[in-house]
Amino acid sequence: MGNTLVFLGISVNAREALIALGALSFALMLPALRLWQGRRVLPVLIALPFGAAAALYLGRLIQWYCLSESYTSLGAAMSDLRTGGFSLVGVFAAAIGCAWLLRLTGAEKDIRGLLDDLALSGSLGIAAGRLGERFGSADRGKILIENEALQRLPFSAVAIHPVSGEAEWRFATFCAQSMWAFFLFLLLASRMMRLSRRENELREREKGGGFLLFVTLYCEGQILFDSTRYDALFLRSNGFVSMEQILSLTALTAVMILLTVRCVRAGAARGSVLAYWALFLGGFGLAGFMEYYVQRHGGAFLFSYGLMTVGLAAVFAATRLAAAKARKPSSAG
Repeated sequence: MGNTLVFLGISVNAREALIALGALSFALMLPALRLWQGRRVLPVLIALPFGAAAALYLGRLIQWYCLSESYTSLGAAMSDLRTGGFSLVGVFAAAIGCAWLLRLTGAEKDIRGLLDDLALSGSLGIAAGRLGERFGSADRGKILIENEALQRLPFSAVAIHPVSGEAEWRFATFCAQSMWAFFLFLLLASRMMRLSRRENELREREKGGGFLLFVTLYCEGQILFDSTRYDALFLRSNGFVSMEQILSLTALTAVMILLTVRCVRAGAARGSVLAYWALFLGGFGLAGFMEYYVQRHGGAFLFSYGLMTVGLAAVFAATRLAAAKARKPSSAG
């Protein structure tokens, strides 16, 4: 597959075109959701260009911090945005930052509903944008695919070894991430459609739940997928666990703490809450050990990632059980 696409007789860079498509998908979906729900669109339209600029520069700044050797200087990295990469962490930071600014200025009072809309729009944007990396060197997983039946998308992609120059079939990490993000889009869209048919009181009570569900599943996917990446971003002080894995763990812990607070307010029994945390920590312990294991036994990736998935499934189950318990009315009420 070449690195260019022909559209209406015009050749364009495939990677840049698909990343632009991802950004456009997000920019169109977000106001469309606001219109469909009868909410204010103007504040979002005003915030979009500022958020896009912030996402570009924050994404590049984080990329430069982790891979400063790839740029001649910080100034060069920030001035030439057509070359080099970007970190999605900066995109998320810009989106959430803009949402809170709208809330603080009073332009948007329903922050939980806005976060739900951002999650749905963002998952579609990521699904489209990640396909762009299929046309670059970034979509080169650490897993070497030797089974000829799997030497095709979506399982693997051809990559040129940076030293030998030979073509290899490697796990198509970003293609898998794209499919995962599209699954999240379908899941969140189904949830939103289902809630739109419910009573207003239930819809109000469920606001923000889509965002928490997105954070949980997306971060779990990043913990797994980032482990397979050949070029994952690492903090300068740490070369074992990637930056996105650390941030994903932090975000998942924050979700669990929030749900715990809600469980307590709903009058949940202390034993239930402790059981959820035991499942949460046990799942993370298993996932963390398998990350350690696969870095030392790369050939056992099926075994390692299989058990890592089991651990992350336990983490997800803990958050869902806590969320369900938190939705129940307090017995004291």
